Amino acid sequence: MDGSVDFNRNWTEYRDGFGNLTGEFFIGLEKLHQITQSGQYELLIRLGRGNGYRDFIKYDNFKIGSEKNSYRLESVGNPTAGGAADYLKYNLNNKFSTYDRDNDNAIGSCVTEHGGGWWFGNCGYSSLNGRFYKDGKIKDRLYGISWGMWATRDYTVSMTFVEMMIRPKTF
Repeated sequence: MDGSVDFNRNWTEYRDGFGNLTGEFFIGLEKLHQITQSGQYELLIRLGRGNGYRDFIKYDNFKIGSEKNSYRLESVGNPTAGGAADYLKYNLNNKFSTYDRDNDNAIGSCVTEHGGGWWFGNCGYSSLNGRFYKDGKIKDRLYGISWGMWATRDYTVSMTFVEMMIRPKTF
């Protein structure tokens, strides 16, 4: 939202959650696991670029595994609304990685390239906890907040707004 919270955190912080509930925060992987194991949950992702362009995508069955399996992204279900392309499907069945727990499938570390923790496979497609660049222009070697080729084909551009929200699925 504004870069006031650094999302380049260790495993324990991602497991337990961090930030400020009234601003930038991450709820915590353990809480997400407990919540998503209790029923079927929708995931809404809202995205924004520095030029004011905004869109969203909603998934109908978001679920992550336990810490024992590194909070693997077990399910996203189907994209059910929104105009942002489906880039989370590429992260399905991947384990969560942080700078101190490299669980990705790439040679090297995706967190080193992207910053922040995420369900990296071979690094690409999406990273919604990446480095925040206020003007949306990447200035150093770390990629920013990315959602595939959404709204641009320029990988020197980072998103300036991301919001991920879950709720019980309404049938």
